[in-house]
This record gives sequence, C-alpha cells and structure tokens, in this order.
Amino acid sequence: MAATAPEEGTDALPYSDADENVPGRSYGAPPPLLKPSVAVPDGGAVLFVVPGSQFCIKAAAYLTRQRIPFRYQYVQPNELAAPQQVPVLRWGDVMVPDSGRIIEYLDQFAEDGPGTAYPSAEARELDQLIGGEFNELVQYVTWVDRDGFDRSMKPIIDKRVPCALRMLCPCLCGARPLVKNLGHMKRIEERIAKKVPQEVLAGGPEAVRESLRRHLVDLESRLVSHRGEYLLGTAAPAACDYALYAMLDRLIGDSGYSIGAVVPQVLQDAHCEALRQFYWRMKAACPVRFEDEQRVPRGESFLPPPGEQLSMRLPAGAAGAL
Repeated sequence: MAATAPEEGTDALPYSDADENVPGRSYGAPPPLLKPSVAVPDGGAVLFVVPGSQFCIKAAAYLTRQRIPFRYQYVQPNELAAPQQVPVLRWGDVMVPDSGRIIEYLDQFAEDGPGTAYPSAEARELDQLIGGEFNELVQYVTWVDRDGFDRSMKPIIDKRVPCALRMLCPCLCGARPLVKNLGHMKRIEERIAKKVPQEVLAGGPEAVRESLRRHLVDLESRLVSHRGEYLLGTAAPAACDYALYAMLDRLIGDSGYSIGAVVPQVLQDAHCEALRQFYWRMKAACPVRFEDEQRVPRGESFLPPPGEQLSMRLPAGAAGAL
C-alpha cells in the first residue's frame, strides 16, 4: 500500500509491448516556466524512459514542475547509445542523457535560471550522494530484499508471465527466479556493491534497512536545519530535491505501471515527518505517472538509431553535456 497524504496539503522492468496503449497528450494552458525567448520543440519534448526508474521520475518531475510539454517513450536500454542508461531527453534535434544533465540543460532556459538546479557546490555534491549510495540502498530494498521485491516488483512481473507457466515451472518462471535467471539480479547486485559499503551488505537486509534509515535521518536533519521547503533552503527545488523526491516516490509512493511502494512506512518508522511533508509537497507540485496520456502511442517513435543519437548529443562544454 502506498503512503497516504497528510490531511492537509504528496531499475525497473523493461517496457513490454503487451502493456496497454495510451494516446499522447494535447498540450493546453498554462505556459511553460521558461524564458520568453525559448521555444519549446514542436509537439513538446520527448523523454525516453524505463517506467518506474528513480532517475526517470527525477527528470519527469522537473519537466512537470516547469510546465514543459513532454511525452514519454518507453524504451529498452539496448536501444540507446552508450552508456545505454535512462532517462534520455530529446529536445528538438538535441539528445541529452542522464537526469542531472537533463535538468542542468533545461535550467539554462528556465524563467529563474540558470543556476537554480545547481546553486552551489553543496547542491551538486548532495545530488551525487542521493544518486549514489542512497539510490543503491533503495535498489537493494526494491530488488534484493525479498519483502521489498514481493511488494513492489513481483506483481508487475507476475502480470507479464502467464499463470500456467508460473504454476508449472515456479523454479524457472516465478518472479524472483526469472529475474535471477535473466541475469538482471546479478547486474543490480554488482552496481550496489560499488556504492554500498561491504560491511553494510554483509549484514543483510536488516543492516541495509538501518543504513537507509540513517540516510533518511541525515536528509531530515538537512531539511529541518535550513528551515525551508527544500533541502538547501532555496526558493525553488534544486536538482537534489528532485532526486530525493524520486527516491521517496519509489520507497513510499506510486508512479504507476503497477509498481508498488517498497517500504510504505519507512518515513514514519524513521520519525522523518519533515521528509514526509516534503514528499507530499513535491508530489502535489510535480506528480509523475507512467500510465497516463503523456505516453507516445505504440507504433510511433522519436528515438533515432544509436549512431545518430551520438551525433545529436550536446558538444563538450555545453550545459548538460557528457
């Protein structure tokens, strides 16, 4: 069950062609929060995503809060140019990979930018922290921890595997064995091991959850110490705020695509009331759903071949460039 809103005021699975098709959005009012001289590409931007990915939520939340018209296109990572990671933004004839770089690129066009996304060195460091060890702790409780896996990922996997196969071959076609047999779990565990201290991983799920709790308490302390709505006391969200919102949405929220909340009570258990309020404020300002009318209809594609994607990337030195 996902977290509930206050009384007053809120690597996923690859896309499958079996998922229901939803037509694209028609773009109406209100205008984007961009400089008057900035023209949004015809038809809006396109964000290439794997539904449920924390980093896709991060980029989509920024686009949503800035009221920038965009659509999702669901992709398989192997359709993307190296490093084959989501999200990737198509802005006219420009391709921008990586959620942080997407936000930094668009920030130069923002009404109150540039500089809002990364107002200080601390903002960049905090964004990297949240997207590094903290993200891998979230990945652990989502995929490796059996309770979190059963709560969040198992339902969507079961939905895609015929019931007869699951009943006849549970050791091969059950949700968890399937993820292991396809090598997906091994890749996730290898990435986690690069960021999370070995002494934490050696302690198993309980130690990882305790480390996650400590990170949440630290972020709660940062939020409270600045006495503002955002992590660094800024007037508007920085990239690290979008990153934190995305991680919390995976833990306690619901971004659609039948992926459930991983640890619905984690903020209450950690006594992080300020973070809970932060989450619901961000949720109200920039809700992200991967099952809505923003999806590019099946049969249409805005994704060029990998070689062309590389030629469309930002040149070195440009804001958001690799």
